[in-house]
Amino acid sequence: MTKGVECVEKCGAHTTKDLGALSYIVRFMDIRTVLKKAPESFRDAFSYGSLDVEIGDRRAVIKMKDTAVDDHACPAWLGCFKGVLEVTKTPGTVRETQCQLKGASHCEFLMEW
Repeated sequence: MTKGVECVEKCGAHTTKDLGALSYIVRFMDIRTVLKKAPESFRDAFSYGSLDVEIGDRRAVIKMKDTAVDDHACPAWLGCFKGVLEVTKTPGTVRETQCQLKGASHCEFLMEW
């Protein structure tokens, strides 16, 4: 990972962990509750794209369509999702498995805990 992309990912995590009352409230929720609320929260905050979450046993697949507006979008979202794990005190990992900018029909992130 290049330093520029690494910085964008850190900015995404900062957005989740350190900004406003929402980041404070989320600290009292478990990871499943946050993920269940994510699609509605996304629709409330953004006028483009979509976010869907499939929650399984100790993992979630997060699918985002029409959100990869440039090369920095996916690293920023990756950082946001890693920040969700941190703020809910959930040990785990997140990785991007598909990218719309690379020809996939949507961007996809696998979160495991």
